Amino acid sequence: MVRRLSQARNALRDVVMRARMVEPSWAGLRVPVIADELGCGHKTVRRGCTASTAPG
Repeated sequence: MVRRLSQARNALRDVVMRARMVEPSWAGLRVPVIADELGCGHKTVRRGCTASTAPG
């Protein structure tokens, strides 16, 4: 599901961005590497990964 969202073109921008953050983190990449690949800040990646793993 996350892989499909990360490659989607018509999904909500925030959902796609979060999926693009989560997938590499599951693969073991560190936050600074993910942030550099996506062109966003480290704090943004940390928030995206935390929000996706939070219950509820």
